[in-house]
Amino acid sequence: MKKILILIALSTGAIHFAVSQDNSEIPDQKQRNHIVKFHLFSPYSNRLTFGYEKLLANNLSIESKVGIAGVGIENPFYADDSYKKNAGLTFRTGAKFKFRRNEVKEGKMDRQELSGTYCKPEIGLSFLSRSFHKYSYSYDYHEREEITVNEAGLTGAFILNIGKQWILHSRLVVDVSFGGGWGFSSLRSMNGRIDEADGSSNFFGFYYFGKSLPLVTSSNFAIGYAF
Repeated sequence: MKKILILIALSTGAIHFAVSQDNSEIPDQKQRNHIVKFHLFSPYSNRLTFGYEKLLANNLSIESKVGIAGVGIENPFYADDSYKKNAGLTFRTGAKFKFRRNEVKEGKMDRQELSGTYCKPEIGLSFLSRSFHKYSYSYDYHEREEITVNEAGLTGAFILNIGKQWILHSRLVVDVSFGGGWGFSSLRSMNGRIDEADGSSNFFGFYYFGKSLPLVTSSNFAIGYAF
């Protein structure tokens, strides 16, 4: 719980700094058309996620992200060793639609095109294999057996995100977003012991509630460099 509160405090402080230092509306700035990003807290979710964004037109850009699962700090919501053995890749791509139109003043744009509040529909895919421990109980003999479950498969989602992006001093980028949508999973047990695919789980890119309620949620906090 303490680690989660620390992350919330760091996120709040970073957003406050971005708002206080935002100079994306200085007219003499050179427009930036590309951004490379790193999702700051992705190692805390046992993955590394990198992104790239490219400006396509006024108020429109495309962004893609790639994540490597099984790299980073273990998930604090699991007290045992359940999710220590993970491997896989995640991929997400979508278009960003900015809410504010840019204005031309004295022949120059009044802000960076890649900054501002946006709506981003995107598609996410996760190819994952994982191994975790599970206990099987026998009430007749009052015994408990620990077994290892191996799973592999594809998880996908369509997510609608709302977020805001700041460009500080024409280079440093801070991007925060939240979203939700619909998901599916083909994750299957490989050893025939227990199939956990129906349950909710964090598939290293978004949170999937399970087949009985095939919804997903997502949150992102990224820093980057504009060029």
